[in-house]
Amino acid sequence: MEASKHLKRYFRVQRNEMSALFKITEKIPVQFDPGMQLEEFKEIHKKGIVKYRKLREKLELEAIDALAHKNASDRLLLLTEIFLKHPKANPSLLDLKIAIMDRILENCDCCGWSCGVNGKTGEKGLCGLTDISNYASEFLHMREEPELIPTHSIFFTGYTFACVYCQN
Repeated sequence: MEASKHLKRYFRVQRNEMSALFKITEKIPVQFDPGMQLEEFKEIHKKGIVKYRKLREKLELEAIDALAHKNASDRLLLLTEIFLKHPKANPSLLDLKIAIMDRILENCDCCGWSCGVNGKTGEKGLCGLTDISNYASEFLHMREEPELIPTHSIFFTGYTFACVYCQN
């Protein structure tokens, strides 16, 4: 069965023909103070996402040009050069995303329950988790939806399965 059009990028990342999206966020410079409020982080994030989208589009266009080369080693060399010409930023949009998640854990609203517990101090909400997650199993899932095969499945421990956000 042919892969869904939505997975073409995913397969290109698997074949080292395109960069994973999180790697692009490392290239986007943003300035923030770790002591800022969450809303300030979100405003900086909005501006960073605009830069991210522009760089992603540029990298994808350059990757398409590089993929036109018939020789596989030439393609890989070009793809690597395209990506490396953009240095990692410090701090980066990825760093900001981590800071945002860290702040959200102080007043958790990661799911629809928005319980507001401080997971960083060990408080547990309805899900039973804190800022530390543990997993029961992880594997490549090779069944069900053809468009999603393979899926890297991760099953966390601690959930109470008391809400619509949990499965299995």
